[in-house]
Amino acid sequence: LVLQDRPANQEKFAQSLFRTSSSQPFKIAVMILASIVLRTRNRAAMLTSALNSLLVQHIPRDSFEVVIVDDCSSDETGEVVKRFLPLLRIKYIRHAERRGVSSALETGIRNAAGKYLFVLDDDDCFAPGMLKNCIERMEADERLALLHVDWTVRDYTGRPTVVRRVR
Repeated sequence: LVLQDRPANQEKFAQSLFRTSSSQPFKIAVMILASIVLRTRNRAAMLTSALNSLLVQHIPRDSFEVVIVDDCSSDETGEVVKRFLPLLRIKYIRHAERRGVSSALETGIRNAAGKYLFVLDDDDCFAPGMLKNCIERMEADERLALLHVDWTVRDYTGRPTVVRRVR
């Protein structure tokens, strides 16, 4: 599903998809536990790796959504997204003109529906099980409003070069 960045049109389009035989709209209640905002621009190969990392999370795939904000790519980004549509719950929003990373993040946040919000850039990957671990930590302590995680920089062979641990 491709949504242009026009919220009013998105609402009309979504309503047109879900109508009963009497043309009355109905709502489908689905609990989305997490929204992952993924910003991208002209990095289709890196986007593939980022999306692959979401396939190995230890929570059901229908419990999280991926909000991909394409900041006016001219490469195969759209084709990469199409390949993942059967595998992940994806909202694909393409800016008609380049707006920059901050605007892409804002667009993603405005379109996120999950209880928890994660940000994943197209050149990053989530470690296997990271979503589950973060959600369990947040659920265990309702006072938490923000969670920062360890991260590792790897070279082109996959060998860790920098590791940052959150204490």
